[in-house]
Amino acid sequence: MKRSLSAISKRKKAIKTTQKITNAMKLVSISKLQQYKYTLDQFETIHAKLTAIEFVEEVSDKPPLYIAFYPDLGLVSSYSRKLNETIIGLDDPMLLVVGTQEYRWLTENNFNVVNDIIQSETLEIEIILEMSALYQETHNIIVLQPSYSLDGNVIFTKIHTHKTMIQRYNQIYEPSYVVANHAFQSSYIKCAVLRGYYTSKSVEYTMRRIAMEKACDSAEDMLRNLQLQYNRLRQEKITVELSDLMPEEG
Repeated sequence: MKRSLSAISKRKKAIKTTQKITNAMKLVSISKLQQYKYTLDQFETIHAKLTAIEFVEEVSDKPPLYIAFYPDLGLVSSYSRKLNETIIGLDDPMLLVVGTQEYRWLTENNFNVVNDIIQSETLEIEIILEMSALYQETHNIIVLQPSYSLDGNVIFTKIHTHKTMIQRYNQIYEPSYVVANHAFQSSYIKCAVLRGYYTSKSVEYTMRRIAMEKACDSAEDMLRNLQLQYNRLRQEKITVELSDLMPEEG
């Protein structure tokens, strides 16, 4: 009986230790999520101003370059799995990959990844912008941007960035329409890439927060059940001890 009570106590202690870790990870996820959402909101404002400019989406004869954002950390396997499925469904894609989690899998499976490994947690924004600008003239840049479907699953949408500003002959462009259009295209691509990055991090940390909340809830349930077991065994022990102390009749 003592061994059973002791085992339950040790189990409760181990769960409480794990619970402290998951609580800490949940708080970190919430903090990170708030940071990325705040920055994303700023780019949503910029994106709204850019899309307010009249433009047309033209079919480009340039080869596509897909930009994919992966996590560096774990606990979001469904995100990476869905992004892998999306990439597999593309026709021999050329990829610019940010994030370390699936980089090795992509290269080992002979996907055409154009860059060396880049961490997404400590990403220097200028690096991804410079690489996007490098391919702007030669490729049609497409951002694989995550979002949630109506059933709560992660989906990836292809955000095409090949836009051309409509030229109005009753407007004056400084110094010329060509220069203004090029500036618009560059700004649109930069905004789309950064929106894709901050959206991916927001989705990633939302999923990680939910995973930690479920882990915390599961720990609470286990502690509750163990406490019930502990109380029942302790009561049984007390009952046996009282029975031993009672004088025998007759």
